[in-house]
Amino acid sequence: MSHRPTWAMLIVASGAVLYGLIRFWLGDLRETTGESFSRLLFIAAAIWTANRITRPTRDIPLPILGVCLVIIGAISFLPGWFVMLQVGPRQVLLWWQLVSVIIAASGIILVRYGVRTLRVYRFPLLFPLFALPVPGRIMAPVQLVLQDATTWLAANGLSLCGVSVERSGFVLALPSGVLGVVEACSGIRSVSALVAIAVFMSHVRGLGIFRGLFAVFVSVPIIVFVNGLRVIGTGLTQEWIGKEYIDGVWHDTLGIAMVLLGLALVSGLTALLAAKLIEAAPSEICATRPPSRRAITIVNIALGVAIGAGVALAFVPSFAKSAGGGDLPLATLPPPIDRWTGKAKPIDPAVTTALGCDTVGYRIYTDGIGNEAHVWVVYWSSANAVRDYHHPDVCWPNRGYQLASRWMESVRSPAGRVVPVTFREFTRGSDAQIVGYWTQEGRHFWTEADEAEARSPFFPIRWLVRRANGERPGGSDDRLTVLVAMPALGTSQSSRTKTQDVMRHIMDEVYDACPWADPR
Repeated sequence: MSHRPTWAMLIVASGAVLYGLIRFWLGDLRETTGESFSRLLFIAAAIWTANRITRPTRDIPLPILGVCLVIIGAISFLPGWFVMLQVGPRQVLLWWQLVSVIIAASGIILVRYGVRTLRVYRFPLLFPLFALPVPGRIMAPVQLVLQDATTWLAANGLSLCGVSVERSGFVLALPSGVLGVVEACSGIRSVSALVAIAVFMSHVRGLGIFRGLFAVFVSVPIIVFVNGLRVIGTGLTQEWIGKEYIDGVWHDTLGIAMVLLGLALVSGLTALLAAKLIEAAPSEICATRPPSRRAITIVNIALGVAIGAGVALAFVPSFAKSAGGGDLPLATLPPPIDRWTGKAKPIDPAVTTALGCDTVGYRIYTDGIGNEAHVWVVYWSSANAVRDYHHPDVCWPNRGYQLASRWMESVRSPAGRVVPVTFREFTRGSDAQIVGYWTQEGRHFWTEADEAEARSPFFPIRWLVRRANGERPGGSDDRLTVLVAMPALGTSQSSRTKTQDVMRHIMDEVYDACPWADPR
């Protein structure tokens, strides 16, 4: 009975982490169909393995060490919780909070039982970490490796099947058309899930540390193999049956089939390596002496104070300041600008989700002589809504392009506005594109240092510290990004001049629609 308040309060703290996770998953529309919410199964699996603990252990409570861990966990939880309330769920904050809960839970076990018991429960304590989103700084390089390996495997597999293939980056040119190995086809979305399943199977089947690590290591080539088969199957379907059978339901069905194949291969691998199956036989873990009542009291006070402080932090007003940009900026732009004629294009919901923005507009402008400019205007109501910052140096290489050159120059609009624009030239075989963009927060134009900070996992914390100190260089937290991408036709210099021409005319139209961002 004396421990029920302790565990109840720890469950409340765990619920706060789950609240942040669910908000994060709901914000990712690409994964709400099952990929993100399926991570709840990892938490359920941790509870299930905790109930299967079979080794009776006689242990000695360590109240002093346990109390210290509980206090550390309670104190460290509060900053991450407060920042999340201010800026929304972010990957680093979710990791911060769950690690704090794990530290506190470990302390409670030490107070009640001791080190041996904590060692027995280490798997169900740590396995829920697989439910968390993997930081982009880790997944981005992994994605490039997976895409490269999957593209190589698919190209060679299609060649063995008698299909003529020419590879350019992550794009395969087939006789029936181009086939791109995009993010989803690289296996990046299933890599953490299949690795987690390999870890879970290794634990349940009692593989031990070395065979378990081997199973986890081999699961990555399995992911590449399965997704390579997916691309090969897609390419053969496009060649032999028709391009209409590689989209929609057919595409999703093939993807699900490949995930199930990967799951079967990982399960089969761990079964081959298994030394024995752990039988479920409930038993008690007992302490050689009763826990210290004083330690339990201190633990309850520390957790109670932390929960009370967390509730109070929920009532702190938001530090975000919005100028009320409101409408979709590009929606009010006239279709023709100077000699360029524009046509609005539909936007994949996955793009809006990936950007974490409020609204986004996409329009293609043509000049009648073959030049085509792709114009994106992206708007966030405040920095509170930005989950991540997507940079062209990441997006274009993910599609097989290589950065050829980069430069920055000020561009003057017909109305006299001067904007510092960053330019990139990307190449992919004979294909080349010029990309010009700028990002601003309020009236503050971002520098490369600002962009690097925005890509940092600790950006939400730094943002909040500056706002708490009253620093707001742009006057508001509304954010605007304007990007123009143009396939390079003719000489590189002429393509650069045409890109600048579109940028010049877009500027005045954007600032007429968003006066809060007008540099004048």
